[in-house]
Amino acid sequence: MAGTPIEERLYDQLIGILGKTNVSDNDLERFVYSGSAGVSMPPRRVIGEYGPGSPPAFIVWPETTRQVVELVRLANKEKIPLVPMGGSVGLRGGSLPLSSNAIVVDIKKMHKILDIHPDAMTITVQAGIVRPEMDEVLAAKGFWFPHDPPSHPVSAIGGFISTAAAGWWLPKYGYMGDLLLALEVVLPTGQVLRTKPVMKHSVGPNLNWLFVGAAGTLGIITEATLKIYPLPEARYTRVYTFDSFHKAYRAAYEINKRDLNPYVMRVGDDGHSKVYLGRALQTPELTSFTLVVGFDGMKEMVELQDRLAREIALRYGGKDWGLELGQRFWDTRLSYWKQRKSTEYSTDVITTAATFDKIESLYMAVRSLYDRLGVHFSIHIPHFTPKGASLYCIFKQPVSPEGLELNRRVWEEGIPLVLQHGGTLEHHHEIGYYLSRYVPSELGTGLEVLRAIKKVLDPNNILNPGKLAL
Repeated sequence: MAGTPIEERLYDQLIGILGKTNVSDNDLERFVYSGSAGVSMPPRRVIGEYGPGSPPAFIVWPETTRQVVELVRLANKEKIPLVPMGGSVGLRGGSLPLSSNAIVVDIKKMHKILDIHPDAMTITVQAGIVRPEMDEVLAAKGFWFPHDPPSHPVSAIGGFISTAAAGWWLPKYGYMGDLLLALEVVLPTGQVLRTKPVMKHSVGPNLNWLFVGAAGTLGIITEATLKIYPLPEARYTRVYTFDSFHKAYRAAYEINKRDLNPYVMRVGDDGHSKVYLGRALQTPELTSFTLVVGFDGMKEMVELQDRLAREIALRYGGKDWGLELGQRFWDTRLSYWKQRKSTEYSTDVITTAATFDKIESLYMAVRSLYDRLGVHFSIHIPHFTPKGASLYCIFKQPVSPEGLELNRRVWEEGIPLVLQHGGTLEHHHEIGYYLSRYVPSELGTGLEVLRAIKKVLDPNNILNPGKLAL
């Protein structure tokens, strides 16, 4: 290893903690882990512009909680920033190292299943595990873990928790935080916090939620106990088309209001139908506004839920495309994101959530902005919950300096518009680095509360500094 005496000393200490195969200062790996090869970077690379990430001093791959504890203690002693990484999809730069002396802590080698309790319907895993590593083991016991965003083959459970991830099946099964019962977290001082796997307690605030969405700024998650569900006996899914966004939305709203408990319910505009749904389902005639709704569980219950939902959809003028197309939706559900790829255009997205009374006005406001700027690609409602719904608003711009300037303009106008209409700053993804500047507008005094918590837990500011406006 070549470097300064300080770097050489740190390298030796890291080797002592983690072993030689779990420490790297290789130039190529440092470049990759700088974020310059990340999801959001290719259009910028094409035109010769790079993001704010810095090549870190080291990348490390711990395998045990004890190693993470020793690593955090070393970072405190040397005042070195640690950047936790749980898969590095990193759409908003949550795992970007922002200084050249940072150490990236990639937890992908912490991927063991520690315990499965069929009677408790829980699984305990190390935080670096990805969901496909759990699937076969759970299925053999008659269970599944119903958190299925498109990034699940590469996104670690710890990353899902740290970004408050939203999976496809949250209408019935909830967000990642709802599926979480207990955590093991290495705090910024090196102490280990373990919460109890209970559904609820009255002993102060639920500390699990302190780390859900905290982006690795308050601790490094090392283990998690998660809720699992029995494999469903039946699954019915249908696709409906409507002649307006309003009718599709109202049908979905009525199904939600009737508490029919779908595992999936999505409303898409004409753009969504043309560029995603119609292509994925190999049904190009799907060009209008759509509703996808499905139910899973006991066969008798699913049949009843499906019948009642169908009656509502037809009452609002929906056309039923049948269960076969619905099954094709399930089979191709992870193909959508691949269809954004283009050498000439790049896509980005504003995602938000609001109460039911604001969703249609939010849609119209964002759609009007996209149409005015000439960037509309597709907008859909991915999720309904008992408390409200979300919007996923994709826009496109050319891969060029002018396109990147257009991208910035969409954000500059779009975020205030979303906040003005009662939406949240972000729903699906992390805040990370790129959206940090908007956090004060959303949180107000709440940001000072977060900063106070950060100061107490992390007095040396070593954990993922520069994220979440902390």
